Amino acid sequence: MKTRSVGVSDPDRALRETMKRIRPLAICVFRNQERILVAEGYDSVKKQTFYRPLGGRIEFGEWSYETICRELMEELGVKVKTVCVLSQLLTPSTLGQLRMG
Repeated sequence: MKTRSVGVSDPDRALRETMKRIRPLAICVFRNQERILVAEGYDSVKKQTFYRPLGGRIEFGEWSYETICRELMEELGVKVKTVCVLSQLLTPSTLGQLRMG
């Protein structure tokens, strides 16, 4: 009978790998009649310009409304007084070669 050494499986490894790919975002929409305020970005993989509402990555331990306040200060230099959550959306990302979900 042959024997071999088998490493102990790390049950948290899959979770850690998944968490590396999850990119939670908080975005906000400013509407003025039929127009909304957006930021311009560029996808270097697709070589395309894209537009998205303002906001950004939710940092660990941060609430989504805190993300909005921080991102608007960083992007526009403005202080937000009131944030109202209208909706939540969960969707896979397809930016560049990444696919998360």
